[in-house]
Amino acid sequence: MKNLSSLTLSKNRLDFTTMPEISVGVVNKNINNGWQITTTNDCITAIKAASCLLTPAIGDEVLFVQVPPSRAFILAVLSQANITQQTYHLSPMVALTANDGQLNLQAQSLNCITAESISLTSNSLHFFAERAKVNVSNYDFNAEYVHNSIAHLQNTVAVCDETISNYNFNAEQVFEYVTEIQHQVLGNYHSIVQQNYHLDCDTMDVYAEGDIKLQGDQIALG
Repeated sequence: MKNLSSLTLSKNRLDFTTMPEISVGVVNKNINNGWQITTTNDCITAIKAASCLLTPAIGDEVLFVQVPPSRAFILAVLSQANITQQTYHLSPMVALTANDGQLNLQAQSLNCITAESISLTSNSLHFFAERAKVNVSNYDFNAEYVHNSIAHLQNTVAVCDETISNYNFNAEQVFEYVTEIQHQVLGNYHSIVQQNYHLDCDTMDVYAEGDIKLQGDQIALG
């Protein structure tokens, strides 16, 4: 085995002729992309080693190595001054932060691939996005209460089957453009219009097995 003190590395790597020095110190300042570390005898500036995922914070006790001639790397965080927050930088664009019981993942994009299923269990679930697109083969949605607040909604459905126990619909203006529509009501159908009710069509056929009643102050036919 070669003596580390006389080892010379290849091109584009550090060349040193003295043994790297491993020390322990306390972080007291953030400097650009590095940290200022204070030891009992010295004050040096170091950057985080690629193997050190936990991001150091001020007051943390760290293990670092000084590589001649003038470079230093933080190898590990030995103890934290504030244990309520921990940040792991997996890459310059990806960070995982645990803060007082909350877990935050920051990334430019996130892809989840599983062989079978993904399960989310929570008292409340929030999604925030400027644009969202969902493609599923089979979709099953069950909810006790759903509240939607939508500025503009556009649906394109080939076949829609709905089973509704109670349906309450309130709208200021409704515009429907339908080529063909068929209503089948098994029970009773009751419409209440507080102001004007207007039907405009080419032909209209009304069929009833029983009586047809028209009641009003004035009824004009023809």
